[in-house]
Amino acid sequence: MRKLRLDNRQLEILKYVYSALKMQGDLAYLESRLDVDGENFVVIHGFLAIADLGTMNVLFNLPTKTSSVFLAIAENSFAEVARILANVEDYQRATGRRIAYGETMDLDGTWPSLLAQEASALIFLPCSVSLDLEPLTDDFLLDDETVTFALAVPVTDDDIRIRHEQGLDVLFSTWDEVGKDIMI
Repeated sequence: MRKLRLDNRQLEILKYVYSALKMQGDLAYLESRLDVDGENFVVIHGFLAIADLGTMNVLFNLPTKTSSVFLAIAENSFAEVARILANVEDYQRATGRRIAYGETMDLDGTWPSLLAQEASALIFLPCSVSLDLEPLTDDFLLDDETVTFALAVPVTDDDIRIRHEQGLDVLFSTWDEVGKDIMI
């Protein structure tokens, strides 16, 4: 296996996330190249111990051209989740604007999880929606650049409709009523 090469900025972000979340065990990495001549996007796969839930798989990108770190919690299909996170970073880089909290982004297909197959988009939320990710609510200042963190959560077409018609608070209330776990 080829050895991962990180620049100093990526290494500092990796150390910050790993220590802030108190991640456990070894980290693995997945690289995605979205086209033949494109650059590599690096996504880290690690483990986070969550009270009463056990160990969860956390994936997050190490930004190449942006200052945003996108996190996802996944049960399987880590390579596919890595590709999705790489696409999110590439989308943000290509548009030249930061993805805002509450914004949605269509997926090319469905989220690769047995529990969320109907998901057709991602919604980006502040990490504060999860007590386990809360250490990443503050922006991280790195060499005069503000690094931000967002949790990418798969959503259905109905979720998107509720968010656009009634707002995030109503969406969260709906999720509470049906017992949706944002960590899936």
